[in-house]
Amino acid sequence: MDWILCLGHGALAALLLPFGFAPEAARRRAIEAAAVVGVALGAALVVAAEGGGVAWRTALFESGSTVPAAVAAAAAWVVTGALAHTRPKVADAALVGVASTGLILAAAGRWAVPALMFWLCSSAAIAAAGSAERRWTWSLLAVSDAAVCAATLLHVRAADAWELTGVEGPAAGALVAAAVVRGGAHLFAPWPSLGAGARAVAPLFAGGAAVLAARAGLSEPWLAAALFAGGVAVAVLAFVRDDLGGRSAAAWATSLALGACFVSPGHAGPAGAAAVLAVTGVALWPYAGARGGVSRALLVSAVPLTISFAATAGGASDAFARATAGDGSTPWTLVAVLFPLLLACGAVLGGRAGRTAARELVPEAVLATWLTAAAALTAGVVPGAVGDGGVLGDSGGTIALQVAALAAGTGAALYARRAPSPLEPPEAGRATLSAVPLPVLPRASAWVAFGLAAATVAGAAWLAVSGLRVGFL
Repeated sequence: MDWILCLGHGALAALLLPFGFAPEAARRRAIEAAAVVGVALGAALVVAAEGGGVAWRTALFESGSTVPAAVAAAAAWVVTGALAHTRPKVADAALVGVASTGLILAAAGRWAVPALMFWLCSSAAIAAAGSAERRWTWSLLAVSDAAVCAATLLHVRAADAWELTGVEGPAAGALVAAAVVRGGAHLFAPWPSLGAGARAVAPLFAGGAAVLAARAGLSEPWLAAALFAGGVAVAVLAFVRDDLGGRSAAAWATSLALGACFVSPGHAGPAGAAAVLAVTGVALWPYAGARGGVSRALLVSAVPLTISFAATAGGASDAFARATAGDGSTPWTLVAVLFPLLLACGAVLGGRAGRTAARELVPEAVLATWLTAAAALTAGVVPGAVGDGGVLGDSGGTIALQVAALAAGTGAALYARRAPSPLEPPEAGRATLSAVPLPVLPRASAWVAFGLAAATVAGAAWLAVSGLRVGFL
């Protein structure tokens, strides 16, 4: 019954469509029921991917790229169910199902053409969800997907094979660029005014970025150092300006995860899952009131016993080992030095997030935040759930340094400004783009994005036709 794990989310979307004409109470119950099933499907796929060797048609479930996609699908359903009270829209929930199925099949796809097709279908569904925010999503998705299409074409031509494995050279570089662009989408998202539909697909952005990083399979210390430096800059600005919001927290978590992926590709699964869970907490933030503070702090920071700390500790161990290996150790030394600083910054952001309350309290959102934090803790302590022995395994002698960094960060968080800065939840009928502090991408970029989208579709069509000619499809 492996096909259920792949197509189950899309089937839920189809089953929800008739409820679009039902009364509001019935729509809400249907969306909540579908969300429960969707979370169960995502969790089952994580277990199947960790077991390895499970395949269905063009898909092969393995922990590197499948786990972030499965966690992202489950997290998207969590947000959908928790926010079903706010004018429940069946269309948004159905799009979450379609996007989840597309992302999972693309992440687990063994062959270039089907994987690319499913990826583009997922992106189209993500862009359609939350139509008020379509301008920034379309622009960023167009750039990212154009890079994914270019990477697929380059790989097929260079390797003269249709199997999407062993990506290297310019193709891997294009995947890296696509991962960074998609992960950076949180910097442009108007978080204070995002509606329920756009918040539900936010975890899919983080999961998609981790999938692309895992597909690239590169260990590049300079790239990791640049991502870590960006994360530190985000944390420092949020601390100095005393302005921690969705943009800062989501960008921090994503940069930390992508950097860990490029330090040690073997930790891409847990690192991507950690980013997805953190973004989920950010998506639920404005509705969790003050009661979700502790759970939100666990998700944003990389404290011990969480999956984020486990992925960070694993990456730090690899970086320290390579820094002492001899030749070419300079960039790895820089990365190893940045890891304790990242943990300290995470403690500061976590402490600040734990004391920041929202003006609206939705019990479902509070429960969903706590369940997400429980999942992060469970994944962090279960042996083998995060790779080599989990968080309790050998850390290469770096535990003392990490604990000292966490203590320093915790102390800074305790003595930071304690006054809460409430996050205003979205209002009905409010213009979303007018609430963005920074200017959204200019109008000219919309035309550029449209051209990139057209070129991506053309490239995918050419690749499909080429596959038909050689008898692949």
